[in-house]
Amino acid sequence: MPFQRIMIIAQTLICLSLVTPSQCNPELPIHVGEFLQQVHRPQAEAPSEFEFSKPLPWYPSLEPLVGSREKVRDVAKSGNEIAVAAESGLYLGDGEHWKLAMPVDGDTRWAPIDVRAVAYDGEGKLW
Repeated sequence: MPFQRIMIIAQTLICLSLVTPSQCNPELPIHVGEFLQQVHRPQAEAPSEFEFSKPLPWYPSLEPLVGSREKVRDVAKSGNEIAVAAESGLYLGDGEHWKLAMPVDGDTRWAPIDVRAVAYDGEGKLW
């Protein structure tokens, strides 16, 4: 083991001694090419109306559960099922009848509160 360390140190010193001082100090000034600055300019082909500017749908039957329209954060629909993300939880319903969603993962139950977003994927799974 000590012999290997000595060999590594010796090889390193030999390599360093092969570098001449003229190679260490290049001539100044060093000239480099000019490069134009690249600035990202986004361009969208889609309409400029954002979904965020549209008000969320409101279901009067939700009022006893969530309190007010301002406490609803997001709404998603898949088929006849509507999912509502609200300050007080995640609600599933059909527009008239609602239930608080209590997701289960194995032996673990989740009681979601202060839900910020809700979505359905292409397969109709709730996220």
